[in-house]
Amino acid sequence: MVKVYIYGALDQNGDIVYVGKSVAPSTRLTDHYNTRGWEKLIILDTFIDKEHYWVDKLIKEGNNLENKEKLSSNESWIVGDVVCKKEYRVKNRVRHIPSGTIYDSGYKAAQAHKLNNFSLITILRNHPRSKLHNIFELVE
Repeated sequence: MVKVYIYGALDQNGDIVYVGKSVAPSTRLTDHYNTRGWEKLIILDTFIDKEHYWVDKLIKEGNNLENKEKLSSNESWIVGDVVCKKEYRVKNRVRHIPSGTIYDSGYKAAQAHKLNNFSLITILRNHPRSKLHNIFELVE
């Protein structure tokens, strides 16, 4: 079963300006930082998501589900924890494995290899079964 976190995004004054949910708050914080500049989240609540459990279980058993892949996380936060951008190192560079070329962003790597318009970094972080892991990897 997957733990889901309810979080509040904090502005520079420490006020909650957005409430969301995520199985990986530190990854979600990176998205918020890149789009809104928010550097902190506070964990407000948690719950167990049984849908993730069943999707993962049935996919592992070989069922051909139309559901998108559900993701688990190795993050462990408790209510009241503050997730800060500065407390973890985010890998934003991408290496093209066949050529060894390192790109400063997923966007540049996707452009160089004529991939559809999607977030390569998000796929590499959150979709471990993606075939793109055979071609690209995140690097520090």
